[in-house]
Amino acid sequence: MWEASVDVFLSELERVKQLARNPETPLLERIPHGAGQTYLREILLVADHNAHHLGQLMMLRRALEK
Repeated sequence: MWEASVDVFLSELERVKQLARNPETPLLERIPHGAGQTYLREILLVADHNAHHLGQLMMLRRALEK
């Protein structure tokens, strides 16, 4: 389950990175299904939230190693 969790985390992170790096992504335009958010805002939100989850994964890994 640990490997599956890490794999999903990294896979989804890669998808966001691809979106951010794609020159065709209109970073400053509003996303169609949102309530005024831009692509850039959502990418930055994901980055911030992922930092939190990465910290949780590292704490869990350390706890499991003991």
